[in-house]
Amino acid sequence: NSTRMSDFDVLRKLGKGSFGVVWAVTRKRDARKRTFVIKQIAMGPRRADQEEAINECRVLAKLDSPHVVKYYESFIAEPNRLCIVMEFAPKVRARPRSRRC
Repeated sequence: NSTRMSDFDVLRKLGKGSFGVVWAVTRKRDARKRTFVIKQIAMGPRRADQEEAINECRVLAKLDSPHVVKYYESFIAEPNRLCIVMEFAPKVRARPRSRRC
């Protein structure tokens, strides 16, 4: 895959967690200027860490549900960051879990 972070304009940071950062972006060459999300995951130096991160992409690529954001592509950015390009869902909010007795 030849995609790079430089192919995107970063609009804003959406969040940060222990494994990485999520950005709202637009693709520079997209005439429609659709907003996407790039989830940057820091991959550890161990091969097992890298395989776990790449496995997330494989799982996302297979999902096809109206209840899951769409996966578009992924690429590796330096240094050791897996970037996952996904659908932007600005109005989606998680429902609180109900407690069952």
